[in-house]
Amino acid sequence: MAKKTAQHTKVTSGVYYRILSARSGKAMEADANNRIQMYDVTNAANQFWAFEPADGGSYRIVNRQSGEVVDVILAGTENGAQIHQWEDVGAENQKWLLVPAANGCYKIQSKLSGRCLDIVGLSDENGAPIQIWDDMDGDNQLWKVEDPNAPKEEPVKKAAPKAPAKKPAAKKPAVKKETKTAPKAEAKAAPKAEAKTAPKSETKAAPKAETKAAPKAETKAAPKAEAKAAPKAKTAAKPAAKKAAEKK
Repeated sequence: MAKKTAQHTKVTSGVYYRILSARSGKAMEADANNRIQMYDVTNAANQFWAFEPADGGSYRIVNRQSGEVVDVILAGTENGAQIHQWEDVGAENQKWLLVPAANGCYKIQSKLSGRCLDIVGLSDENGAPIQIWDDMDGDNQLWKVEDPNAPKEEPVKKAAPKAPAKKPAAKKPAVKKETKTAPKAEAKAAPKAEAKTAPKSETKAAPKAETKAAPKAETKAAPKAEAKAAPKAKTAAKPAAKKAAEKK
């Protein structure tokens, strides 16, 4: 976006901007016949313009597509002189001043004549031509210089007025409901079942088994062995005694 100073509005060299009518919102564009006219906004290169510094705080307004500049035809200075694009020759009729106006808009004045760019016949139609005219402060002479790459400022939203707080409704006294107790049902005792004793079963003693004594085994004494005396051994006379007798 263009920056305002005390004397003039500066823009950044080399940056291409749209130049939009504050009246119709249409864009200034250069057509194939070098005419400069108003048309619906597009992204075409012929609707983008750079503001290149010239002398005296003025600018040459350069078309991005052609590289040519905004020029007053035949260097006209009178009301009604129209503009077109032409090669840059450094002439005074190719120099323009950006004058800050209300609501962020600008007046674009010819440095040569001091007259303003003006949409012919206050037209809002596509193809409307542009001329120079005395400063009438009309909206057909007001322009917005828009940088398509700059972040757009969102309008500040006003806070909605707060609704008055509602008073809580008065509480109604609660009505007590009568609670009726249900009549108690008479509890009847159930008839007792007769307990019948079961017939005793007769227990018969089992017959005792006869125990017979086992026959005793006869024990016979074993025959005694006869003990025979062993024959006594005969002892021979000692020869030693005999020899002693002989010596005597």
